[in-house]
Amino acid sequence: MRLIPLTAARGLGITRHEMSRNSVSPTTTLPHPAARCYASAMIAVLAEAPKTIREATPQALVLLQAAVRDDEIVSALKNPRLSRGQALKLAGILAKSVHAPLPLANLLGVVARAGRLSILPDILDASVAQLDALAGVVPVQVISAAPLSDMQKVQLKVMIKAHQKSKDVHLHERVDASLIAGFRAFFGGLVWDTSVSGQLARLKAQLSARVNS
Repeated sequence: MRLIPLTAARGLGITRHEMSRNSVSPTTTLPHPAARCYASAMIAVLAEAPKTIREATPQALVLLQAAVRDDEIVSALKNPRLSRGQALKLAGILAKSVHAPLPLANLLGVVARAGRLSILPDILDASVAQLDALAGVVPVQVISAAPLSDMQKVQLKVMIKAHQKSKDVHLHERVDASLIAGFRAFFGGLVWDTSVSGQLARLKAQLSARVNS
């Protein structure tokens, strides 16, 4: 790993970031390979839709993306005993809950009929990522020991926008107290790690390398 000084990060309570290449997302499992295909199909349909639908769909996607993280909904989506009729009913409920525009509602129906509701979270993640890429937006997964302040969010966005030369940055936040302090930001195949747990792990690795050298 390579240490890169970023003095602008002082407002975040740090003076240096450790940045490394990382092709794996901060989630514990890799996305289903079919997810990107479903997402691409919906984005293609969306491109031909009226402007009002194109503008309404991203917000509905984000709302649905958050909804399918609920434990009860996850359990229902992954239920192997879910019949086709029940799957279609669940898809309809989800579509109605976020006032899903027609392309998104149709996607939910297609996924339900195919018996693929278990990978719906991956499909929604892929859809959001593809829309962000088309809009020049960098999605950033941020895991922090405590919720970031509004000022910290603004500063982090500014730093990443400058680094990626992007139009905008979307932060997707999660709190993990095991980091002790600081945060980890995952974007564009990179990781910025300012967490205390990360610093301790690096120190342990350095000490081990010196002992074994």
